[in-house]
Amino acid sequence: MSTVLAAALASGCLTGLVAVGIVMIFRTSGVVNFAQGEFMTLAAYVYIPLTRSHAGAAEELALTILAGLVLGVVFFAITELFLARAEPLIQMMATFALSLLIVSLAANLKGNQTIPVPGWYESNARIHVLGTYLTGSEIISVIAAVVIIALLTFVVRVTPLGKDIEAVAEDRRAASLCGISPRRTIALSWMIGGALTGLAGLLYAPLAGVTPTMGANELFPAFVAATLGGFSSVAGAAVGGIAVGVVGGLADYYLGGGSIDVVAVFALLIVVLLLKPSGFGGRLELRRI
Repeated sequence: MSTVLAAALASGCLTGLVAVGIVMIFRTSGVVNFAQGEFMTLAAYVYIPLTRSHAGAAEELALTILAGLVLGVVFFAITELFLARAEPLIQMMATFALSLLIVSLAANLKGNQTIPVPGWYESNARIHVLGTYLTGSEIISVIAAVVIIALLTFVVRVTPLGKDIEAVAEDRRAASLCGISPRRTIALSWMIGGALTGLAGLLYAPLAGVTPTMGANELFPAFVAATLGGFSSVAGAAVGGIAVGVVGGLADYYLGGGSIDVVAVFALLIVVLLLKPSGFGGRLELRRI
């Protein structure tokens, strides 16, 4: 039982990282990025040749995160420069179309077969902790998620960049009048969101192998996690990711196979939204129409 819970917690932490990336992008740009999972997939494909060339752990980490960051810049350019005058719905559909394009290209270029990859750093080690054995991958996933979420929460709440993000998220025009560059802030949010998802790709790839659809499969749990967090809170999205991972893992263990984990995650989403429509970290806003 403890082993299952540890694996579910580690999986939830990775889902939380992707969810936080989605939230970071949405807060400033207003765009729900349907290609967030493909950021994860492409970062994993960058990781493959690095393992084969026996690159160092630091190089693997830096280049996979850089891959996610670059994708963030590309999608920022598409949504905020080329589609600057388009409605948010059109920008969102553009990310959806691009996600399908990336999956199709990856399938044609790399094939649909699963490519196994070795774990990053000491991921394959087994460590005895509190009466159970944990893999290095599980420990790294949890530590990475905790450190990054804590750091990002500090940045958002305390630093000038965080104040800029809050201002742009609240009112882009008013932020501009106060001397804040909305475009620069949105670009940085895309870069942070991409980098976080690139890291998730690095940590997730060794668990189930790399396929063109690995990111797409992770996108639904990440969206649920972001929704549970209210689509506005970094900490809320992280907690949502952990909740999704734990509930899905325990449901799969106790109720067994099939798509029961998806059913359990849907049930969790419905219960939370019925009790708190704004999610864990969101705020319920009333607007006069």
